[in-house]
Amino acid sequence: MATGSVFVLVPTAITEAMLTFCDITEPAAGEVAWVSGVAYSVGDVRIRTQTHKVYECVQAVPASRTTVPESDPAYWLEKGPTLRWAVFDDVVMTASTAVGSFTYKVQPGFFNAIGIYGLDGGTVSVTGRDAPGGNVYFTYQVTPQAVPLDEYEYYFGAIIPLSKVLLSGLLPFPTAEVTITVSAAAGVTVSAGKFVFGDMQKLLDDSASSFGGTRHGATVEPTSFSYVKINDDGSARIKRRGATTGMHIEVVMPKGGGDRALELVQRLLDIGAVWVGSTAVNKAGLNVFGLGSAKVSYEEEHDVLIIDVKGLG
Repeated sequence: MATGSVFVLVPTAITEAMLTFCDITEPAAGEVAWVSGVAYSVGDVRIRTQTHKVYECVQAVPASRTTVPESDPAYWLEKGPTLRWAVFDDVVMTASTAVGSFTYKVQPGFFNAIGIYGLDGGTVSVTGRDAPGGNVYFTYQVTPQAVPLDEYEYYFGAIIPLSKVLLSGLLPFPTAEVTITVSAAAGVTVSAGKFVFGDMQKLLDDSASSFGGTRHGATVEPTSFSYVKINDDGSARIKRRGATTGMHIEVVMPKGGGDRALELVQRLLDIGAVWVGSTAVNKAGLNVFGLGSAKVSYEEEHDVLIIDVKGLG
């Protein structure tokens, strides 16, 4: 079996008051705000800055109808978050994007870890201050990429970018402000699908790490929702859809450890969280954002926590 602690990052829901700065405007370029007293046609797409959501008109709206889209489901279908708020919704697939770079400043309250998922950009910079304008207590800057397989790939191979960053072991300050910037060369579009701030909790504590850990054979499964459409003439085409990544791990722990771990999992059954089966450099895949479920096997000499994570792509 592999050794080492196993973690889950319990997320903090980010409110409007916690977002202190963002240079992605709302409405962003390409977005149009809903206005009361205007007629809309089927297929029209509008946003609401009050809800930070995007809505599509599914039934022609006369100018005399002034019900706001979030309260008018017969006429408006919620499509997802605005570009500014995409990094704070429940899935990675919806992304905040900008050309060149974007910056967020967030005051999430107490946190000891940050997860960034769905990255597509050159460099990620994260700075933590103990208060807005206060002392810097951590900085992080990296161009996420996979570890080269050998010297040839290091010098001559194509760089394989990584789509996630996990920062843990951060000191918690109640008034801390975090600045996150994703940047690339001028004219290059950058994006991020999910920011997670919260409490990184151990499913297997340090005192048990010499005994247990994630068993060898842990699996990570990328899944595409694309499918092949067969046309009437027999030709085929790929209908592209989103994708997600799930994970299955089995964690061995001393007798009694399963009860504590199970209690934590039960509190997170319907909440998207970060599940980390290993922090080893060569096991970066065992870090998935999604919905977790688990069962405990009470064996003769130890407990086994079996975790399945459905990725929120």
